[in-house]
Amino acid sequence: MADELWDELQNLAMRREDPELFVPHEAYAATVARNRLSLIARPLNPRAQNLFTVISSLPRIWGLAARVHGRVLDDTFVQFLFQSEVDLISVQRREPWIFNNWFVAFQRWEDLPDFDFLTTIDIWVQMRGIPLPYVCEETVTQIAEALGEVVELAFHDATTTQ
Repeated sequence: MADELWDELQNLAMRREDPELFVPHEAYAATVARNRLSLIARPLNPRAQNLFTVISSLPRIWGLAARVHGRVLDDTFVQFLFQSEVDLISVQRREPWIFNNWFVAFQRWEDLPDFDFLTTIDIWVQMRGIPLPYVCEETVTQIAEALGEVVELAFHDATTTQ
């Protein structure tokens, strides 16, 4: 019995028997063109941030209600389609966005997203209250690295007042 089961497992085909699907290049190119001016968003607390409310509220907050169309992609992501590059960039420059007291992670649409797609948010942090003898770039770097990955450090010993 065990030998028969072992033989069946050895010869088991682990793929579906469905035919392969071929997507023509024209369809792929149309998808890339249509989504080029869009942001994918992921509300970080789905229990407190209804996806449909996010879609209706954020374009109004941005002042772009007539020029941005949103849609739910699945239970996790929403997509905002913009009419112009200027509007899209203006929304990106004012990130991070908060809806219903929780962050919403945004990233520009990519046809082949990375493994860490929409898993981080860049936040600008200003530090205050460091004791004066310890105000130096090394101290600021140490504190910033303890908080997370440091993308840019805007601190200069010669020009700081604190």
